Amino acid sequence: MSQDQTKTSKTEGVFKSIHRRMSSFGKSSRTSELPYETMPSIADQLPSSNSSSRLSSVKSHPKRRNDERDTRLISLDKLMDGATVADKNRRWFEKINIAVRAQMNSSDYDCSHDYEHIQRVVMSAHRLWHAEKDHEVFRNIDPLIIYVAAMVHDVGDGKYLSDELVEMDTDEARQEQQRDSIELFIRKAAPECPPYIWGPASHVAALVSFTRELRNPVLIAQQCAAYPALQIVQDSDRLDGLGAVGIIRGAVYGGATEPRGTGTVRRVVHVVDERHARYVEMMKTRSGKREAAKRWEAMEEIRDQIMKQANCEHALTDLENNVPDLKASLRPLQFVSAREIEVGHGRKAIVIFVPVPLLSGWHKAQQRLTRELEKKFSDRHVLIVASRRILPRPKRSNRSRSNQTQKRPQSRTLTAVHDAILTDLVFPVEIVGKRLRTREDGSKILKVVLDEKERGGVDYRLDTYSEVYKRLTGKGVNFEFPQSQQTDY
Repeated sequence: MSQDQTKTSKTEGVFKSIHRRMSSFGKSSRTSELPYETMPSIADQLPSSNSSSRLSSVKSHPKRRNDERDTRLISLDKLMDGATVADKNRRWFEKINIAVRAQMNSSDYDCSHDYEHIQRVVMSAHRLWHAEKDHEVFRNIDPLIIYVAAMVHDVGDGKYLSDELVEMDTDEARQEQQRDSIELFIRKAAPECPPYIWGPASHVAALVSFTRELRNPVLIAQQCAAYPALQIVQDSDRLDGLGAVGIIRGAVYGGATEPRGTGTVRRVVHVVDERHARYVEMMKTRSGKREAAKRWEAMEEIRDQIMKQANCEHALTDLENNVPDLKASLRPLQFVSAREIEVGHGRKAIVIFVPVPLLSGWHKAQQRLTRELEKKFSDRHVLIVASRRILPRPKRSNRSRSNQTQKRPQSRTLTAVHDAILTDLVFPVEIVGKRLRTREDGSKILKVVLDEKERGGVDYRLDTYSEVYKRLTGKGVNFEFPQSQQTDY
């Protein structure tokens, strides 16, 4: 057997293994018999009546639950933005789409790299292509190559199929192996897909890997110059690794592929710092760089929140284990989240949000607890606030002004929640008076008077109270103590 025949045999073996859980989508040429629907975000209009697929009879579908898998297909008509799509192109594109959906939703992959990830990457590729298509570098690209490469870029991925893949000595050999697997995947799913599409699409898809670029940046730079479509597909894939979805995907992938060991939730932050932080500088397209910068900013904020909450959890656990008189008090307590707030003069405050039913338990331990936490977080004040939700004002019926929907509890009104936040912030100090003042410019500020007996204990925290209240409610407030005992509030 020749070397080429051996290579083909191994690649076909890989192809068979990654298809072992797929349905027999290729047994019938009548795509109209397949139960699928199209994504309304792209296919929100019905295609032409001469289409041979069920795309011509798709009706609206009820809204999905958040935990229900999205299996809608991607409409080539909408991707092409009104340009005429030949029936033959629509047919083979749908067949590849169906095959990708079956593969990515199989048990070989987890939900960090599933069909919904493919949907998002194709959507991003669509946006980037239209933002960049008039640029000289991208002017002559066939968009079908971009969309097909975006759909199949995770097919044959070694990090999921390491047991089935033949061990290769070099990354170049692994890239060739994935390219051959993708090529066979496309040709099996849609034999009528033309070579000028599946050839470059397979090549581009096999070069998308972030790790592959880290190992050989010179090669990827050369390939991006030779195949500009690679720039768009790479950027699209990496955009899905940024922002809130990026953090969720990182956590899911880590949980699905790594043993529990001694790791903590800080592992997610480590991945963000070590991997995702590089994405922005590695983006290739102008529009991709702009979008990546926005998503990275959001990701940093979430990352910081994770660290604050993780650090707070660690500090509370440490106190529970090492401070005997707090152990019994802290054991039944839980908190919802922790937030760090700038309070001016280079200082910060940590606000711990706790469930309303547990607030009294927190209050019992609050003075000792905040004292111990502020020793650990030496440059921060620690405040405990109940996590409350403001309900909107009930709407009246159009038929009768007296026929109201269910009344909202008084404790869920905006005024009641804001008053409760005030009380939580200054606890255990008592509020003895309030006045709403109007400034010369027409703005209003609330003046809150605290019990004189606590002047020496909390006067250094008044600026923190004011700034935190403003950040939580959007309203200004001044805290002060009575000027004289005769002052009537």
